[in-house]
Amino acid sequence: MKRRVIIFFLLTIITWNAGAQEKKTWNLKQLIQYSFENSPMIRIAKMKIDESTFKTRETKSKQLPQISGTVGGQAMFINLKMDIPAAMINQIPSQYLPIIDAIRDIDKLYSLSGGVQLTQVIYNPQLRNGILTAKSAEDLYRLSETQQKEDLIYEIASNYYQILVNFSQLAVIENNYQNLNQAEKSADLLYKNDLGKKTDLNRIKVNIINLGTQKEQLQNAISKQINYLKVLCGIPVNDSLEIDRNEPANIQTNPPLNVATFAPESRTEYKSLQIQKNLEALNQKNIKAGYQPSLAAFGQASYQSYNTKFSFNQWSNNEVIGLSLSIPIFDGGEKRSKIRQSDFKTNQLEEQMKQTISQMESEYRNSINEVRTSYNAILAQDANKKLATDIYEQTNLQYKEGMSNLTDLLDAETSLRTTQDAYDQHVLDFKIANLNLLKAQGKLNTIIQ
Repeated sequence: MKRRVIIFFLLTIITWNAGAQEKKTWNLKQLIQYSFENSPMIRIAKMKIDESTFKTRETKSKQLPQISGTVGGQAMFINLKMDIPAAMINQIPSQYLPIIDAIRDIDKLYSLSGGVQLTQVIYNPQLRNGILTAKSAEDLYRLSETQQKEDLIYEIASNYYQILVNFSQLAVIENNYQNLNQAEKSADLLYKNDLGKKTDLNRIKVNIINLGTQKEQLQNAISKQINYLKVLCGIPVNDSLEIDRNEPANIQTNPPLNVATFAPESRTEYKSLQIQKNLEALNQKNIKAGYQPSLAAFGQASYQSYNTKFSFNQWSNNEVIGLSLSIPIFDGGEKRSKIRQSDFKTNQLEEQMKQTISQMESEYRNSINEVRTSYNAILAQDANKKLATDIYEQTNLQYKEGMSNLTDLLDAETSLRTTQDAYDQHVLDFKIANLNLLKAQGKLNTIIQ
């Protein structure tokens, strides 16, 4: 029984260690979703939204009653020197003489006061417009976060696809590297048996060294791109990152995306300009509201106490209530100048919207052409790659049988590698073209859906 328990315990430890050593593989959707929670750029955008939310609350708070209280205390040191002539004292009634004596003895006077004041806005059109402006600004910050997310999706996806293509090119180099190593062994054997040339063996070695250099450069490029991907996603640079390399495998089965009618209102940039235009309209409305009067109610209660000793047992009080009406009369043309400035800003935004729509439509049409062109290029290059593979395999077989020379083999190997690299480049072009089309359609979020 003990032995079974020990074996079970050891198996559990081994299984746990195997699971702990297994590396997580990230696909594109997982990386983007992770970046939405951990990217500093997105965190800053969310902070700005929270900041604007409290800005709206700050503006709304001015509609509520404003209450303030005051408390004050004083101690006054008095040095009264009252020299009253005897003739005057004789004329003062005897019952008031103690008062005169008491006043002469005063050397301190204590006072304490307190009060509460309340004001309530009844009518203020500028305040009402200020609340609407704050809400629109909040919407603008939300759109800014959406724009940041879309930019992040595009940057992560394009970098992710570039890494995948580089991995594919690395696999091609490694495969060719192995093929050349086999060719080197065959050439070395032929040379040792006086059936081959030393020159042929050296040419193969030169190509192997060149491939080794390309392999090292490509590995370094992949390492840099993965580190950049970590920065984009908010992953610590010291952490390992393994990405899913199966993405390009389904390229040929994916036809170009179905395209719909161009709709600028689906683009975040257009929505942002529309809100900016609305904000400027609210700003002008707020300026015009400055011509209108504002009305507020107020109330105040105050209490005071005075004593020659530090004792407060007698209080006097007063209460005040009232209305305050503020009527603008003349500002020297300040508001009129501000309205004209707002008109020009509105006109600028309208022209900017026209230019943006024209630019977005151009991007949309160009992206459609890019998708179709790159997709057709993939199909053509795939056929070319298969043909180059067949030529290389036949040439390699003929070389082994002595029916073909080394030059033909090296040319076939170079041609195969060139067609494979071209295919990978067309795959990348197709992926980027799809990204551009999604961006032009305002549908980059569909990548993570």
